[in-house]
Amino acid sequence: MDIKKQREQLRISQSYLARTSGVSRFKICLHELGDRLLTAQEETLVQAAIRREAAGLKEKIALLTEA
Repeated sequence: MDIKKQREQLRISQSYLARTSGVSRFKICLHELGDRLLTAQEETLVQAAIRREAAGLKEKIALLTEA
């Protein structure tokens, strides 16, 4: 998956993704630029953070639509 595309769709910054994933913003930045690949573990951490953020947004949308 394209991390940059996912991050932008969720409207989160590299800094926020770094904080929530535990992967440095520098590594995320280089990965998005195509200058460096993330390790399998880093990729897993980033994808898990993206999934958590997406799930949180879905919950917020569900609450808003119920009201």
